[in-house]
Amino acid sequence: MSDFGLRTINAYSIMFVSLCSKALHMESRPRIRIDLSPVDKLAEILAWTVLIMIWAIVLLNYSSLPGIIPVHRDASGDIDGYGDKSAIFVEPAIATIFVAGLTFLNRFPHVFNYAVKITAENARRQYVAATRLIRYLKLGIVVISLIITITTIGAAHGGLTSAGIWLLPCITGIIAVPVIYFGSKMLKK
Repeated sequence: MSDFGLRTINAYSIMFVSLCSKALHMESRPRIRIDLSPVDKLAEILAWTVLIMIWAIVLLNYSSLPGIIPVHRDASGDIDGYGDKSAIFVEPAIATIFVAGLTFLNRFPHVFNYAVKITAENARRQYVAATRLIRYLKLGIVVISLIITITTIGAAHGGLTSAGIWLLPCITGIIAVPVIYFGSKMLKK
C-alpha cells in the first residue's frame, strides 16, 4: 500500500475515533433530517458511479497485468515502488471503505465537530454545509482513486511511467477546495 494511502487511512481513523469520542461527551444537538438537493443527489450518484468504474477497470485489466506492477509514486509522480499485481485491488478497496464509511457518517451530522456552537437556529445550515463537505470530499476521494488506478494500470502496461508533477497539486486541490469553500460557509453568521 502506498504511503499516501496509509496516511489517509490513519487520518480518517483518527477523525472517526475523535467523532465517536465527542459524540459520547457532547452537548445535546438538534437531530434534523437533511433532504438532499438535486446537486447533492448528483454528487452521491457520481461518487458511487466512479467507484463502480474503478472496480470495473481493475477487474477488466487484472488478467492482462504483468506479475509485478507499480504500487507507489514519489511526490513528483515518478514510480518508486513495485509489488505483486494483486496490489491493484488495494485502491478500489480503500475507495470502497471511504465511500461506504462517509455515506454512513453523513447520516449523523449532529455528531460532527463544528467550529461554532450548534443551536436550533443554526443547526440546519451547519448540517447542510457539513454533509455537503463530506459528500464532495467523498467524490474527490473516488476521483483521486480513479486517477491513481488508471495511472497504475497504464504504467504496468509500460506506458505511463510518471504521473507528472501535476498529480500532487491536483490531489491537494481536490481535497482543499471543498474544505476551504464549505469551511468558510460554516463560519459565516
